[in-house]
Amino acid sequence: MLSTTIIGKAESGDSETFLEWWIDRWNAALGELCDPATHRSPDGTFDPALMLGRFFTHHRLLACVQGILADTGRNDFSRMELLFESLDLIEGLGCGLGDWSRLANPGKVERDFARIVQFLEPNDEVGRVVLPRCERAIEALQELRAGFRGPRSHDIGQDEMDREVSGLLRAMRNAGHGLSGNRSRNSLLALMSHRSELSPDLPNLAWLHLIRLLCFGHWRRPD
Repeated sequence: MLSTTIIGKAESGDSETFLEWWIDRWNAALGELCDPATHRSPDGTFDPALMLGRFFTHHRLLACVQGILADTGRNDFSRMELLFESLDLIEGLGCGLGDWSRLANPGKVERDFARIVQFLEPNDEVGRVVLPRCERAIEALQELRAGFRGPRSHDIGQDEMDREVSGLLRAMRNAGHGLSGNRSRNSLLALMSHRSELSPDLPNLAWLHLIRLLCFGHWRRPD
């Protein structure tokens, strides 16, 4: 993985370049999101409900990520709840970023991060602003691999371990809505099999996926 010593700390002159990049990427993302031609029903006609649903989901996602950034070092519980909501919103946004099994999987997020690093290689100033928070999120996600208990934790490969991490975080998300009955059995098993010690850097995962949206997000248009 890329180290922060390689990324380097943000410098005073980086902010102007980052702001220009930030505006340019949002112009591209919002240009597509606000284009009625983007939101079509299966028969190819404009679907206003689909457009409004994506617009409001996107708006709520930005509010959640803003809350995570604003509460850094102040309210870890609130930030974690906003992370879970952010992952729900990204899953529902339909912009090619994937579902929970992708968004909270350490191995897949590592590859996503490498792709972001490559995308930002021509813009060192932007990378110094964007990447350190992304890297802290990945390190927090990786730490969860070591938290499983019991003999099974030593008998599974890393791909399956990463699926377990994703399932654990989904179970924690579900616990916020109450766990009872047979439908919650898998969530309870996931919670009982792990120490459930979460780094305060984990909510930065929402920032990483927001950067993914700006770099690679899209809403596929039917032919």
